[in-house]
Amino acid sequence: MPRKKRSEAFAEKSQRNRSQRSDRISRNKKRELRRKKYRRRRIISLIAFVLILLSPLFIYQKFINTPQRSINKAVEAIKDLDYDEQNKYFDKIVKVEDVLKESYSTNKKEQEEFLKANFKNLHVLVKDKKKTKDGLEVDVEVSNVCYIDVFDNLKKDRLHKTFIKELSDEKQEKKTVRAKLLLDKKLSYYKIYESRDFVNGILGGALKYSENEK
Repeated sequence: MPRKKRSEAFAEKSQRNRSQRSDRISRNKKRELRRKKYRRRRIISLIAFVLILLSPLFIYQKFINTPQRSINKAVEAIKDLDYDEQNKYFDKIVKVEDVLKESYSTNKKEQEEFLKANFKNLHVLVKDKKKTKDGLEVDVEVSNVCYIDVFDNLKKDRLHKTFIKELSDEKQEKKTVRAKLLLDKKLSYYKIYESRDFVNGILGGALKYSENEK
């Protein structure tokens, strides 16, 4: 077999080297493509995991943590005389109740019975809402019995027991007023800032008598 020329041998060696380099480059590209695909899969999986974690929070904030829900909880706290919950949901309603019960009686048991009877027929319904720079402004319809009217209608028999029975009666005439509330959204509820009209509503329109006395 004739001996190859030096130039031919060099050319063959160069070709083999190029082929090997090409194979290495091809393998490196494949590895890089596999890494990129793996990274993409990890990112997509991470995003999907985060979305799954956040979806219950989104659903809660969108469909469960509503103004009406917080107002219902707040009204329930008023009816139950749960002052911790009232302070959580309301700004000043506890102070209103303090003035109300102290003006009625100095006896703590009678005070408690009076407040429970007074708020037994209380209902608050959200009618409209809009966002403002100060928070969520909510238009509500407030219905309750006016304790002053009930007391006046008793005429002669104005004993505490009789008054409480009549005041808590679901058949009593209820006064309905419209009022605005300012709501500040928290993570799991709305903080409620009362207006004078709202206070008048939960008292069954009783503030008109204080205005008449001025």
